[in-house]
Amino acid sequence: MILYLWWGRNPDWWEMALNNQLECLTEIFKKIWTREVLHIPFARTGIMKKNRDAFWPVAFQNFVESLWIVYKNATYIEDIEEFSGDTIYMNGWNDCLFLLEMCLNQLLHSALLKTKNIIGESCWAVVLAKHFSSSKMDSRVDWLNLAKDSIIVPHYTERNRENKLFEGKEKYQTKYAIGIDEATFVKFENWRYWDVIWLWNIHYL
Repeated sequence: MILYLWWGRNPDWWEMALNNQLECLTEIFKKIWTREVLHIPFARTGIMKKNRDAFWPVAFQNFVESLWIVYKNATYIEDIEEFSGDTIYMNGWNDCLFLLEMCLNQLLHSALLKTKNIIGESCWAVVLAKHFSSSKMDSRVDWLNLAKDSIIVPHYTERNRENKLFEGKEKYQTKYAIGIDEATFVKFENWRYWDVIWLWNIHYL
């Protein structure tokens, strides 16, 4: 399994930020020869600004199908059952605990474990890691731990979170402590962090 950990975009830079993300996704889809995407859209459960809906199912389906990729929606059991195990895309943003709850559904969890590639934004990187450093999160939460032995600190440069990375590393004693800037992907494969894709940087301890 290959994971592409992504820490989102600033939606207030709307058109530029959206275009950057779509270009990143197009590049990754080409790298991994994606033929089918199962879209997990459950993270966005709060009230959204009108400019944040580009990754709701209908809009994201249009983007995926424009690349001649088959689109599946994890809202529907039939789509999960028919999923080939090619590539999963997870939405991010505002409700990590709800996203985790949905991913622990037996059918969807089985799809996550069998897929070759998982790509996504923001909140999804939380649920795939072992630990997540945030004052707003209960430290007792057990995430999916597909990005093994890792703590993830989001929006690292933009929000000056160097201390949080050090504190998280010390608290959890993980092998990897990763700070991810906005508009940046990092590839996780074979228990190691590899290529950085797109605009900014990844920070390691």
